Amino acid sequence: MFGAVPVGISTLLQRASIAWLPRNLFMFIFGQGFVSPAIAVSLTAAALGVHVALADGSPTVVPAGYALSVLLLLATGEAWFTGMSTALIAVYRPAWVTTYDVRRYRLGGPRT
Repeated sequence: MFGAVPVGISTLLQRASIAWLPRNLFMFIFGQGFVSPAIAVSLTAAALGVHVALADGSPTVVPAGYALSVLLLLATGEAWFTGMSTALIAVYRPAWVTTYDVRRYRLGGPRT
């Protein structure tokens, strides 16, 4: 659950950002680098419902500080690290980012 749910959410957010956000480098970095990982990690906390359901509805299987640590600390750190990495790689080595399409995000098309 904690592997498949974030990947599925990230894929849906990536497709939504490609469809609805303006096509420029800043929106690519902001949408897919900062916002998408924060939302994916935060919504992964919904997988706790599966753990609680498997424990016959007992919320004692979830540690007390889990929500604070996941929603605040982990999501913030994940968004910051992924966003900074995406920004650096998209600017200096855009071929390394498989979701980055130079024809879509550069004004005037690809440079020769």
